[in-house]
Amino acid sequence: MAAGLLAVLQCPRCGGALSEDEGKDGPRCTACRTTFPTLSGIPCLFADPERQLAEWRRQLGVYGGLLERSVAAVGEQLQAFDLLPATRGRLEALRAATVENSERVMALLRTAGLTPAETAAEAPDDSFTIVEYYDHLLRDWAWDEDSDENTRARDLVLEALGDDRQLGRVAVLGAGGCRLAYDLHIRCKPDLTVALDLSALFLIAAKRVMFGTGLRLFEFPASPRELSAVAVERELRAPVGAPQGLHPVLADAFVSPLRPGSFDTVVTPWFIDIVPVDVRESLSLIHGLLAPGGRWVNHGPLSYGKQRAHGQRYTPEELATLVERAGFAAGPVRQEQVELLTSRAAANRRQERVLTFAARKQAEVAAGGDPPSWLLFSHLPIPRFAGLERFSPEHPVLAFVARAIDGTATLGDIAARMIEEHGARPEMALAGTRALVHMVHQACR
Repeated sequence: MAAGLLAVLQCPRCGGALSEDEGKDGPRCTACRTTFPTLSGIPCLFADPERQLAEWRRQLGVYGGLLERSVAAVGEQLQAFDLLPATRGRLEALRAATVENSERVMALLRTAGLTPAETAAEAPDDSFTIVEYYDHLLRDWAWDEDSDENTRARDLVLEALGDDRQLGRVAVLGAGGCRLAYDLHIRCKPDLTVALDLSALFLIAAKRVMFGTGLRLFEFPASPRELSAVAVERELRAPVGAPQGLHPVLADAFVSPLRPGSFDTVVTPWFIDIVPVDVRESLSLIHGLLAPGGRWVNHGPLSYGKQRAHGQRYTPEELATLVERAGFAAGPVRQEQVELLTSRAAANRRQERVLTFAARKQAEVAAGGDPPSWLLFSHLPIPRFAGLERFSPEHPVLAFVARAIDGTATLGDIAARMIEEHGARPEMALAGTRALVHMVHQACR
């Protein structure tokens, strides 16, 4: 691994420094001694890497099972006696391409070190698989002649950056198939780009495209434009060759292997409304990753999933307020209707309203507001407010929280102590800590 990359990484388990592990493919934590695996040379920096590898293998097994059933279903349909010749030809072409494409995907992942878990083939049909959002790979690397979507995304980000395109060290969170990370790296020539994502298929395929021989995969439009577009073989290739200094990293951004304060630019393409956390936690994460005066560039819609609580489905106006109160000074926000996943083989097209803006991290953050900013976000210090010295609750947890408010600790800091010292569940610790701090604050008032 490049020294520049190691300098911006940390152990996702303990926050320790990473180093090359002699005789191993992946890096090793110098503190807790955890060795992290790689896939096709891509570091897998998860707090429990073996568990994540097992999950990908499970997903790959689900994919294999779904493919078997899909191919068998098409075979059964071919047994019908009343098919038009064109219909029979379409089904035969679809079946053959499906089998061939699955063999190519499996071979790509097998070469990287991933094979399907045998016990996963019976998983429910709606179970997540490793090929979820497969069409995004084709959009990134195979459809440039069909659509200007990639070019438009790049240009909107460049417009948000303005004349200052010195990006320094860049982190792209939710890089997906890496096309925007690639285009910005080629155009702006930053010192370093870390393209982080949870999807093994996305990053393994993107690395082969950007640094290897490319790929040939099939496109299967849900609504083909014509008979010949039922299954279209596509060539995935990088437009101008290998982007030296761009490094794919497999990781969870919220159990971060990225060292705080190490990046001059953080880019979030189609990220803040997709990840299953409150946007406020994304803002805290981004603020923490940036060096003083660093910039955050956002590009994507506010299209929240149905499972998202209504109180967290922020409008553009609410987002603007949160951005400011989190400690950023935002530039102009460009809202534009864009076409997505536009392929000449497909009859249908999708549109989304996309927000693009750049925001600079500020040296000071106003602590006031209603509710106080330090109660909204997990990265802002909680001041020692009036009445805290006299607050003497009987409940030991409330007493612990009151003592932890020392003028420098944040909600995130206290939540971490709640996990370590009081056994709080990690997924509930932040919300619980926020509620407890609010109780202390109200009592002191």
